[in-house]
Amino acid sequence: MKYSIFFGALMVFVLAGCQTPPALPPAPDAAVLGDHDNGQTVVVSRNATITATLTANPTTGYQWTMPTAPNPQVVQLVTSTFHPPDPGMPGAGGTQSWVFKTVGPGSAVVQLAYGPPPTPPTPATYFTFTVVAQ
Repeated sequence: MKYSIFFGALMVFVLAGCQTPPALPPAPDAAVLGDHDNGQTVVVSRNATITATLTANPTTGYQWTMPTAPNPQVVQLVTSTFHPPDPGMPGAGGTQSWVFKTVGPGSAVVQLAYGPPPTPPTPATYFTFTVVAQ
C-alpha cells in the first residue's frame, strides 16, 4: 500500500513535468515608436511595419538622417516623411515619420541621427532601436 501511494505520487510529478508549455502569442504585425522609445527593442513578425515618429524642425537646419542602413536581410526603410504642425506655421517644428518593413527573421539595430548637415551630423542626437523579427 505504501509503495502504491509513493508510485502514484511519483507518476503525478513525472507527468506534470511532461506538459507542453503554453504557446507564445504570435508577434505583432506592427509597432509604433515615439521620442520616448529611444533604446527600445521591438519584437514583430516578418513583413511587419515599424513606424518611428520623432519631433523634428528642418527649418532650423537640423534634420533626422539614417547614417548607416540596418541589416537589409532583416529590416528595410520604406519611407521618411516630415509632417508640419497644424496649422502649418512657417518655421514651426513638426514630426518626421520613419517607416520600416521587416523582410526576414533576425535582429537589426536601427539608428537615426538628428543634427545639422553633413550626414552623419556632428554634433548629433541619436534615436536607436532594435528590431527582432520572428
